[in-house]
Amino acid sequence: MEIDTYLKLCDYLVVIKVNNLYKFQENPIFVFELPEHPLYLDFEEQSLLQRFFLLLNQMKIKMKEYNIFENELTWQNEQRRQKEIKTTRIYVLLLFCNVIILLLFTSFSIQTKSITIAYPTQSIFDSLRLDSRISSTLECSCQQIAISYSSFTSIHPHFHQLCSSDFTDLNYNWTSVLYSYGVDDEHPYDDYRLFALPQFRTLSSLCDNVKTTVMNNLIRFGSKTLINKQVQSYEIIQSQTENAIVRFRSSICKTFVLTLNFIREMSQGNGIVSSIYSNWYFQTLRKEELASLWTKPRSYGDDNNCSCATDSTCSSLAKIGNSSIPGFRIGCYVIDSLLQSTLECLYNISCINLLKSFYSVQDVIVSPLNNSLSSSNETVQNLVDRLLIDEWKFNISYENYYHTCSPHSCRYSIEQRTDVLQIIVTIIGFYGGLTVAFKIIAPLLMNIGQYLFRRFQNRIVTGHHASL
Repeated sequence: MEIDTYLKLCDYLVVIKVNNLYKFQENPIFVFELPEHPLYLDFEEQSLLQRFFLLLNQMKIKMKEYNIFENELTWQNEQRRQKEIKTTRIYVLLLFCNVIILLLFTSFSIQTKSITIAYPTQSIFDSLRLDSRISSTLECSCQQIAISYSSFTSIHPHFHQLCSSDFTDLNYNWTSVLYSYGVDDEHPYDDYRLFALPQFRTLSSLCDNVKTTVMNNLIRFGSKTLINKQVQSYEIIQSQTENAIVRFRSSICKTFVLTLNFIREMSQGNGIVSSIYSNWYFQTLRKEELASLWTKPRSYGDDNNCSCATDSTCSSLAKIGNSSIPGFRIGCYVIDSLLQSTLECLYNISCINLLKSFYSVQDVIVSPLNNSLSSSNETVQNLVDRLLIDEWKFNISYENYYHTCSPHSCRYSIEQRTDVLQIIVTIIGFYGGLTVAFKIIAPLLMNIGQYLFRRFQNRIVTGHHASL
């Protein structure tokens, strides 16, 4: 009870002190009338408005007398105190303006934030890559920079049906049919039965060599590496790999054809005689032992006007007696005439039976080629140019590529406005430096201002005296 009475008395004295301070002012703002008996005053009975005005009065007094440069000399010199109060106001104004500027600058500034994701999955990488805000700055480093094509690419060439047919299988009965004809002098050199066996053996050899070449080059292609420091998108990997496959196909085709053409030109340039004497033949005037021989070239063409001595590509339509064999041609070299031929006859069972009819072995069943799988009018040269391959099928597995790359982290940057916490931290960080700087600058500005003001007053006084 005694404590309550004591507190009420203290409150009463504070209120009286403040009220008296404003009561004698020339223009008082607020004057409070208090009860005559302080002991019976209950502070809680005061209205909220009275309390609020009292607090404002106290704050106003504090603000008018606020001095951060106060020291012992200030207590003894009123003029110095007033100067320091004005300097304090300059300091507060500078500090307030700079804090406002700093607040506006940090609020509207764009902040670049770097984010790192450790060991991202493919789904996370795809979602980041598809986000237009971060795709341009996205970087995901591969753990394995050099990735072999075989780890994520598979290539399957589909060869022409000829290479899996009865006509190129040397162990099949078709070969026994062709072998049933013996080469003798009773038939002319342009009889197709002389060319049939060598040509079909050449077709079989071409198929075998092409398959071996393609398979060996596929192994070499698979061992080649795709080097990327960063994880590439699906579109880039697809495009790069497809271009690599196109270059690979073009390269092996050109290499094989160039090699074959080199062999053909070497044979013609060195005048090598064909095993069936289709380009050169030997002639002698005397049929006796140790007689002299010389070679004479064969001629082909519609009028036999193309000589094998000057052109190895001379050729004629294939005939047996008076019967033509559709598609096939004969010429100086077996390989040259075969390249100019088409496989038209092999698509027609009637033509195959016609061909068998000229041989002693005829009880062999041979399946013709299928017209729906390939064209019958395409020359063998065209087939060789594309390595007897009808279609290249390949599969590019982006999942295997990403798994092999196995990025250990993804880093990207985003631009965003500074958040509230960052603004507060920035202002607090600058506040200490600003207070120190303005405590030095404010007195200088105050002195400069007083100096300029005194000069201005002196100039006015001087001008006034001069006018008198």
